[in-house]
Amino acid sequence: MALIIHLTPSEEARLEAAARREGLDPAELARKLVAERLPPLAPDQEEDPTLTLFAQWDREDAAMTPEEIEEAKREAEEFKQNINAERARAGARIMYP
Repeated sequence: MALIIHLTPSEEARLEAAARREGLDPAELARKLVAERLPPLAPDQEEDPTLTLFAQWDREDAAMTPEEIEEAKREAEEFKQNINAERARAGARIMYP
């Protein structure tokens, strides 16, 4: 199967740099990366669903852009501050010092 993938100039530069580091053609590296991330044709029925979910989250995290990572960090910090504020209001122990 032949695919056309539209990359931003930044993504293209990152792909070319990674391909050079691995000594591969950019198209071959892209094929390799896609193949590594594809789920199996038939899911393994004996695999723990929790482990499957953790693996999915790992793949999603690995695909995050630096901007997405920073946004996730901001959201996590906001969550912790909100939890602490509510616990302080209720007179409970602060969870995230």
